[in-house]
Amino acid sequence: FPLQYDGHLSNRVAIERQEDILKSNQHGGFSHANTRHGFTNARVGSGGRPVTLSINVLMNHLEDVTQDISFREAVIKADRLLRQPKLRDAIVNTIGMTGYDRMREILVKVATGGRGENMGPMAEILRKARLNASAAIMGANIRVIFTQPLGLFQSIERIGSGRMMQGLTEFFLNPMKAIREIHQQSPFMRERGKMLTRELDDIAHKIEMPNISDRIKEAGFKPIVWIDVITVAYPTWLGAKAKAMAGKVKNIAPENEAEAIKYADSVVRLTQGTGAPENMSMIQQRNEFYKDATMFGSYFNTTMNMQSEAIEKAIQQGEDGSKLKGAGSLLYTTTLLSLAPALLAGLLLEKVPDEDEEDEHGQVGAWVRWYFLMLANQMGAQVFIARDLINAAVTQFDYSFSPIESFFTSLIRAGKDLTKIDEYIEEGELPAKVIKNIARAVGMLKGIPGTSSIIRFFDTLHKMEADELKNPPRSELEAAKKLLLTGDR
Repeated sequence: FPLQYDGHLSNRVAIERQEDILKSNQHGGFSHANTRHGFTNARVGSGGRPVTLSINVLMNHLEDVTQDISFREAVIKADRLLRQPKLRDAIVNTIGMTGYDRMREILVKVATGGRGENMGPMAEILRKARLNASAAIMGANIRVIFTQPLGLFQSIERIGSGRMMQGLTEFFLNPMKAIREIHQQSPFMRERGKMLTRELDDIAHKIEMPNISDRIKEAGFKPIVWIDVITVAYPTWLGAKAKAMAGKVKNIAPENEAEAIKYADSVVRLTQGTGAPENMSMIQQRNEFYKDATMFGSYFNTTMNMQSEAIEKAIQQGEDGSKLKGAGSLLYTTTLLSLAPALLAGLLLEKVPDEDEEDEHGQVGAWVRWYFLMLANQMGAQVFIARDLINAAVTQFDYSFSPIESFFTSLIRAGKDLTKIDEYIEEGELPAKVIKNIARAVGMLKGIPGTSSIIRFFDTLHKMEADELKNPPRSELEAAKKLLLTGDR
């Protein structure tokens, strides 16, 4: 279960607080999880409230009906099970009261279909801005596409390098056959490409008929989805299933294919994540404001969960008298989740030390300093709000509370430029900065995939040709990197 921001209470603190909090929950602190089913009651009037004539009333009703039919019985049983004293105590004593509360919250969120709190008309404005900004920033983004294979490190942490190599080999020996078999055996994997991110899930699984704009946005995410499933998700699934079939997974008997498939699904879900409610922390689901503040966080949410789990495991091993084993296990996990990805992502996506920095700090000092900045960026990405502060410090870009700011900022800048358009016409030249601002605003407003990547490419190319780069490339490879990945940094 995602525990982003909530952390873990120590067992001692959890036990001390357990009775008080449970009493609070039993007296209204936590409502019982259930699906919406008010439509099953006879109509008795509107209670004086105005009648809403929007087509969304029909769509929301259909969503509530299908959600109730699909999940009501399961949600009620799961809620009843979680409230059993013995199971509740076992959960609290293992992951703390905070972890137990998160399980209850997630069950409530599944019951309601992941629908956030109602914010009125403003919610739809923010939602459209979020989806359009996501498509413009993330869609067809080469930086994101190139870093998808780094997800293999998280899969290795869970199933081991041997099984990961087995999965990669099996997949690439006959990719089409592997894909057919995976889709036949796993409905989760068959649908995962439509819910890789929260925004893609919002677009692909809304009840309304998708329009041309929705299809364009979906198409923009396709390259990211395909690189993810081909290089990471499918091989991970195959490796995890092979591990379970070999009897190497606790509580799964050898050759038990049904349980092996469930295990493989869970490994992909926990290591690579999805945009589905059960894979996101509660802060990512509450209402549109929270969703705007937590854009692009699904993958790193899984990283934080795995790192938190490793820390808890190391602490438990230390309490059991195996401090050295716990420290080694924690170092191994941290290397796979942060230390190695930070180095590779930094070399691929960020500016490396130049001659001036090497002269100032020494060659070794410059690279050590650079690496720790990359590590801070990698680890900071796991925590919302902090990630944006750290990224601004590392990349030297302006601080942004959320990527959603880019949507409104681009519109404001373009609006200011358009008020001066007469001056530019008189001068006979439209500055490159103005063209860039207007192009970004149009891309954000319409949700055109690849807007950010395209603007970065042509802006860098223009500066290259005009010899205006802050840091001229030292080789053709570095020039290509600037054009495709880093821009003028």
